[in-house]
Amino acid sequence: ISFKLFIDGVSLLAAIATLILVIAASLYSIDYIEHDISAYYMFLLLLTLGMLGVFISSNLIAFYMFLEFMLVPSYFIIGGWGLPGARRAAFKFFIYTHVGALFALVGIALTYLNLGTLDILSMPQMIMTSTTWSRVWLTVFILYVIGFLVKAGAFPVHSWLPDAHSIAPTPMSSLLSGIIAASGVYALFRIPYMSILLPTFGAGINVNKVLVAMSVLGLMSVYYGGYLALRERDVKRIPAYSTISHNGYMITGLSLGLAAIINNGIEKFIFIGILGAVLHILSHALAKGLFFMVAGTILEETGERDITRTKMLLRLMPWTGAFGFFALFGIAGAPPFATFISELLMIVGSIYSGLKYAKLFTLLLALGTALSAAYALRFWWFTFWKGEDKEKVHDVRERAKVGMVILAIMLVIVGSIPFPFLEQVRRSLMTVLSSLK
Repeated sequence: ISFKLFIDGVSLLAAIATLILVIAASLYSIDYIEHDISAYYMFLLLLTLGMLGVFISSNLIAFYMFLEFMLVPSYFIIGGWGLPGARRAAFKFFIYTHVGALFALVGIALTYLNLGTLDILSMPQMIMTSTTWSRVWLTVFILYVIGFLVKAGAFPVHSWLPDAHSIAPTPMSSLLSGIIAASGVYALFRIPYMSILLPTFGAGINVNKVLVAMSVLGLMSVYYGGYLALRERDVKRIPAYSTISHNGYMITGLSLGLAAIINNGIEKFIFIGILGAVLHILSHALAKGLFFMVAGTILEETGERDITRTKMLLRLMPWTGAFGFFALFGIAGAPPFATFISELLMIVGSIYSGLKYAKLFTLLLALGTALSAAYALRFWWFTFWKGEDKEKVHDVRERAKVGMVILAIMLVIVGSIPFPFLEQVRRSLMTVLSSLK
């Protein structure tokens, strides 16, 4: 057993998202974290180590260790610097995601017993030549999926997510949604999808029914999370429910994108849907990180959690309003923001999936974007536009403003020139697919 670290276009994109969001969260923290500052930044650095470790591990055990390692600093940051009720939310987060990781650990054990390797990059070749894999692949796949869906906070194993995200300190909420939950989606892509389903198909086993089931599960997250966000009034629970929806969007995009590769022939390299889903890890991290900072600033400066009771904050908090415009229209998938490109690629890619319900899936993905726009515009209407500006509140503080500027600028840059980011992902996919031809 060897422990190796590696980086390709996909892990590079996830690492970039991590570092950008950590820098923005660190700057935001300077103005809003008021006690035990040294301990806070120590835990933040440890969390950064864990997040990066997940994205650059090529060994299943190392991957699992980093996945579990993230829980410790996350628990202490949520419990130590969160809002009232934070310790209970932190404990719930810890237990849920730890139990989920145990499912993945059993999957790792079965992988080693049947393939004789823990190297993620070697798994596809081992599966292609294995004589026992056809009997266990579905069990192994399900174990990984359960574990990583819990980490992603996707429906129906999502109940830890709204509590932890809404009660955590705002910088941690940004990281929980943008990176930690997204690490579950990254893990789904890296292990069950590219290292199990794709080579399992290459070994002559039909996996289309599994991809249909995963697409349906993803769409259930899209609409369930979107519905809850649309009816919610709590300023920090709205972006939390939005995370459930967008992680479901990525799961559906990955499922339909992989189906397009399988059903059109590996040699054709039709992976536009997967390109969009992987890019959405970055674009969603930028938009949702900024969304949480906007929501947290409103809560911090007004003391009001109910968005229906805020009053014309666009005039009172113009900087926060400007950042809210970037965040909310980014979440809605509007151009020229990065989410527009990633969601468009997933929708277009779904057309080529070759599945029985491909047209229906495409329509539902497009309507899911409309649902995102609905709750984003509702948030904007109540917080920044409606009412009379009789209150006296402060705008976002200066150093926090710098962190939010970074996210807003990157959201536009990635949306305006996505090709360098997409090219890195394309090369990584080409490498994997070429090895299976």
